Amino acid sequence: MHPERTERPERRSRYDRDNSERSARRHQEDRPSYDRPRYEERAKREGELPLIPASPEMRARAEGFLSEIFAAMGLTVTLIPSETPIGLVYNMQGDNLGILIGKHGQTLDSLQYLTNLVVNKNPGSGYTRIILDVEDYRARREETLTRLAGHLADKACRIGEEIRLEPMSRHERKIIHMALQDNRRVTTYSAGENPRRYVVIVPKRRRYNRGGYEDASFE
Repeated sequence: MHPERTERPERRSRYDRDNSERSARRHQEDRPSYDRPRYEERAKREGELPLIPASPEMRARAEGFLSEIFAAMGLTVTLIPSETPIGLVYNMQGDNLGILIGKHGQTLDSLQYLTNLVVNKNPGSGYTRIILDVEDYRARREETLTRLAGHLADKACRIGEEIRLEPMSRHERKIIHMALQDNRRVTTYSAGENPRRYVVIVPKRRRYNRGGYEDASFE
């Protein structure tokens, strides 16, 4: 019987090894450094900047970016700008714009976020806030959430148990909290992790298992 042959490892010259090491170092140096604390610190600094009106250059930047998005989606959209104390609002009007809203405004919020990044690419002495709306969708949504908060607060008090709402954006959670902040029968808080964070409505008097009630503790 012939002895079993074993494969010898391929030999690499010193020249090949040096080239591979140099290539690996270059690849590592060329990769962008996504330092999370550094980016969080930058976001914190931008959040502390004072709110300033949109300059003509910023308006042109926002409208140019949005026009490119609309063209790529095959949409004809009219932008109606208006300056408000909380920022520059663009109310978008046109046919079949539901695609810009998305489920509970998620697409609209994402588009607004990207537009603000484009406008505030190089923040100087202040920050300009851009707010996007589609045919007054945000006002209608706020009314819907305010009514929903009232109905669910009544239900929580009636059954004596906390009620968890579906996941919402930070803006919509704030609407729920503000709608119930003066309600003496319930309290609210947010729970969960983004993007699945939600609001919990808790009655201040909870039902015992045997039909009695107890005061809720929020310490």
